[in-house]
Amino acid sequence: MISRSARVSAERPFYDLYAAAYDALITGPVEPWVQAVDEHLVGAGREHAAILDAGCGTGRHARGLIDRGHRVTLMDASERLLAVARGRCPGAPARSTPTSARRESLSSFAGLCRVGGRLFLELGTPRR
Repeated sequence: MISRSARVSAERPFYDLYAAAYDALITGPVEPWVQAVDEHLVGAGREHAAILDAGCGTGRHARGLIDRGHRVTLMDASERLLAVARGRCPGAPARSTPTSARRESLSSFAGLCRVGGRLFLELGTPRR
């Protein structure tokens, strides 16, 4: 049985309805995360890594990684968020992921990574 919250999350109405205001609502700092990922990649000899930003939202993290020389592909289930990310990251390849494919995408991240690739997850700030 799927819980009510899981059904609401799968529909993702918030993201499409408030895509234009997303950056004003989601204000967590991007730079510490971008810096940590970049330092790890550079330390592993991947100064110009190819990165899939699955669930890219408005592209805040992607923009930071692009600014540091990485090649980022944008992916999100929300077409409106993806449109904002495309504007923030012109020239970056972008792919829409249907919401129904979210579960399959999450379970197949290993298949999306190249041999020797790295997987970084940012799941938001824990609530206290």
